[in-house]
Amino acid sequence: MSMFSDEDDEGTGPIDPAVLAALPIFPLPNVVLFPGALLPLHIFEPRYRTLTKDVLDSHHMLAMAMRLEDELPGRGTPAVAPVVGVGEVVAAEPLSDGRFNLLVEGRARARIVKELSSTKPYRLVQAVQLFEGDDREATLPGSRLAESDAALRALIEEVALRLEDEDALALRQTVAQPLRLGMLVDRLASVLVTKAQVRQTLLETLDPGARVDSLSREIAGLLTHLRPRSALN
Repeated sequence: MSMFSDEDDEGTGPIDPAVLAALPIFPLPNVVLFPGALLPLHIFEPRYRTLTKDVLDSHHMLAMAMRLEDELPGRGTPAVAPVVGVGEVVAAEPLSDGRFNLLVEGRARARIVKELSSTKPYRLVQAVQLFEGDDREATLPGSRLAESDAALRALIEEVALRLEDEDALALRQTVAQPLRLGMLVDRLASVLVTKAQVRQTLLETLDPGARVDSLSREIAGLLTHLRPRSALN
């Protein structure tokens, strides 16, 4: 199964404000959901079984929030990162013992405005959707964006040359798609960036120019640990 949706642009447009007004969040310590990415989840805790049932009975939307603290008795609710990945449950498999297997597709970035008082066993937040350029701090003009795009694609080809055939093909197919630069960066970050904090920083970076530069630095670092396939033969 592909790690990405079939959408050729970021998300599916604006999220219903009514959904964002009381958005369920699923806090996990090392999970960041990018727009366009697919995330499999196994739901077993009772509170998140309830969340799943409520989401499936309504709008199918939830937010993956990176948990910043351990969840310990007597410590209250652990802090989460302020920017979350809003996703839609696109497939659900209920299991006989009440657990669920879910597939969540990233739809958008959102910023938590405040946490809501809730009678539910799970957490709810009020959030606002974020769009590329919302920070009003674009760092690169159009010509530089094109240069950064070309440089990123060249780096990706260097990575592909060091991967097994199947993985290299998947990476090249991703780069070959007619994606905006911001979406291309999100898709590549989903599969190439493993450090949770770096993934979170990329999620929080709304300027595509800054995002491509950050990803390019990560990929350049990755290349230092990948040996050319010719050296392995």
